[in-house]
Amino acid sequence: IWKRIYDKMQAVAPSSYCILEHFADNSEEVVLADYGMLLWGNLNHNYQQATMGYTTDWDLSGTVAVNRGWSQPNLIGYQESHDEERLMFQNINYGNINGSYNTKTLSTATKRMAMSAALWSMIPGPKMLWQFGELGYDFSINYCNNGTINTNCRTDPKPVKWDYYQNADRKGLYDVYAKLLNLRTSPLYTSTFTTGDITSKYSLTSAVKQLRVIDPNLSVVAFGNFDVSSQFSIITFPNGTWYNYLNPSAGSITITSGGLPINLQPGEYYVYTSKDANTAILPVTWLSFVVEKALNNVVNLQWMVTNQVNNDHYEVERSTNGVNFTNIGSVASNNTTQGSTVTYNFVDKQPISGTVYYRIKQVDKDGKYSYSIVQTITVSTNEAALWQVYPTISTNGTSTALHLKRDVGKIQVILTDVSGKIVYQVVNNTTSIGQLINIPLTNRSKGIYMLKIVTDKAQSTEKIIVQ
Repeated sequence: IWKRIYDKMQAVAPSSYCILEHFADNSEEVVLADYGMLLWGNLNHNYQQATMGYTTDWDLSGTVAVNRGWSQPNLIGYQESHDEERLMFQNINYGNINGSYNTKTLSTATKRMAMSAALWSMIPGPKMLWQFGELGYDFSINYCNNGTINTNCRTDPKPVKWDYYQNADRKGLYDVYAKLLNLRTSPLYTSTFTTGDITSKYSLTSAVKQLRVIDPNLSVVAFGNFDVSSQFSIITFPNGTWYNYLNPSAGSITITSGGLPINLQPGEYYVYTSKDANTAILPVTWLSFVVEKALNNVVNLQWMVTNQVNNDHYEVERSTNGVNFTNIGSVASNNTTQGSTVTYNFVDKQPISGTVYYRIKQVDKDGKYSYSIVQTITVSTNEAALWQVYPTISTNGTSTALHLKRDVGKIQVILTDVSGKIVYQVVNNTTSIGQLINIPLTNRSKGIYMLKIVTDKAQSTEKIIVQ
């Protein structure tokens, strides 16, 4: 049945992803994976054991597709999910201790989480990162609103911890994740993390876990000591010069004998690359890409970039299915001093009704190109005739407003945070054409909010971003 569903999906939307939270026997999953589907790969328990520093069940080999006998790297390996306990909660409550080395302390726990991320992220194939995992989220999956922990509270709203960014240890973990994922998503090294060769090049069962990914564009060696005591190991390297990716100031190493003898302290880890990936010149560095509806039923697109090198122009692409994109316009490059930040704008004056996908294609003078992330927006003909929310992005606490284009009678406006908590609401029993209903955002914490608009005639929900 899954093959039939997959074939239908590809007929309707070629190259679309079919992602399965399936958890069948491996004999079935290998067939689906080799057919082209992406399957969740749960290794939560093993990563818990490894990050806590316990030797039982700390084998991470299950994150490697070839370890399961799959010919395609279609395993979505993950450490945490909506159904699994948070690693940091386990670490700080149940982590291992050896003398002065204590995995329960925040400083040590976040460093071990970073080590785990280094091994996990360098394995070829898609990955799933659960929300706030990059900051070491330490509230139990069974956390209750009253502060207790109970299995009956599994689906209760959990605290949204934007303040984690202000903690040096957590921000350090975040920075490691960011750098690792920047390497994975670099268009220069896509092949490393999609088709890179890891077969017979990993050892993830013992205290010192290591892996090698070999690819013509970039090869990677990652290793770390998951024990709570120091460990001596010989790390296998192809001969040549290797660059310390996470700590470039440490310089490079030269391997001539196929291995690196090293004594690793508990929690010590490294990621080495066959090229200096920190100085590789990308045509542009994407900083942001924002899409929002504006007045007069148009869509504003704005993107911010830096490090423009050999850049020629940008093409704005639009899609109704997120797969097949069409060029709807272009913007010439403003090649200023390298390192400066440049903002570009484009207006889609004839947006398509429904869910619309936008992306920006950056084109070099030599024809090479890269893409921004894809942003989606919903344009409803009915909504456009009744009201419009503008702006949908608030900077420095500026308010947003609901612009009424018709008399809609009684209207209710509800603003909620990402946990679903109502932070503002208003009811107007009468309305008129041209009326503005202001939604104050002053003193709101930065993040994403949902604005629900309800009338007798229609209702809709808009995403509001407070920066």
